[in-house]
Amino acid sequence: RASRSWVDYVRWSITFDWLFEYRGFDAALKDRVAGELMDGAAKMLATPDFADPSQFSYHNYAVRYLSLAAFAAAALQGYANCDARCESWRNTIAKSLANVLDVTEVVSPKGSYHESLDYMRITWASLILVAELQRTTTGVDPAQHFSVFRNMGDTYLYKLLPDGTPSREGDNEYPVLDARDTTVLGYAINRFKDPYSAWLLRKSGFFGKEWVLPVLEFLWDDPEVEPRDPVLAPESELPRQRYFPGVGHLVIRDGWKAESSWIEFDCGPYLAKHQHLDQNQITIYHRGHLAVKRRFGRPQRR
Repeated sequence: RASRSWVDYVRWSITFDWLFEYRGFDAALKDRVAGELMDGAAKMLATPDFADPSQFSYHNYAVRYLSLAAFAAAALQGYANCDARCESWRNTIAKSLANVLDVTEVVSPKGSYHESLDYMRITWASLILVAELQRTTTGVDPAQHFSVFRNMGDTYLYKLLPDGTPSREGDNEYPVLDARDTTVLGYAINRFKDPYSAWLLRKSGFFGKEWVLPVLEFLWDDPEVEPRDPVLAPESELPRQRYFPGVGHLVIRDGWKAESSWIEFDCGPYLAKHQHLDQNQITIYHRGHLAVKRRFGRPQRR
């Protein structure tokens, strides 16, 4: 299943690239691995998702499919048996990524995501890897042109409840942080030197130690970024409210202590699957949920 095996293809692609000149990586094994990468990319790019790259979705499945194809095609660049074929793949992948990035400016211009924080981490973990792949292979850096990337850390800062679990809006099937959340927060530390992300990752106790790719801990968890406890930040430095346009979510909190109060009001448009039909609902949390998904106005069918 490509939605799960994308990580394996990313690992194999990186390893194939790093070991390419190693004399112990013999020609027969190299051909075998290259053939498996080509088969995976070909199968992925033949799916309906890639039929029209200009309509490629900013969606958790699609972005995972994109990462599988992108890393395999990049690893095979210059490989004798894939030149013409891989060039065509890279054009399709570049156009698909371009559409995803354009849509982020509509849905996530200041962070957050439409399908829930559960599907957000699934989408963003693969998106940041593809973005970094583009930066390191072409010199074009999506993080410099699309605001979703620099707002990823703030999304966690505001949308984690005082108990460290993510906001329950949308289809949040697993409201417990995992390796993908750790990876996204590490990216915020690496690329934007965000001290609050450093505190969340290293000091809050909310995040696990595992990363989607273990090497990313070495590459991204920059030790020179000093953690900054948000509890110590005055409101002039760290506002107590944050509006996420695109999805239309407003988060209000009186601080970042365990006993703090946290409110979210969701009033944006319906954008895609895994998003619930519960616009105009409010969630109130203080030492536990006080009100969850109370709707105002006419009830809507799920």
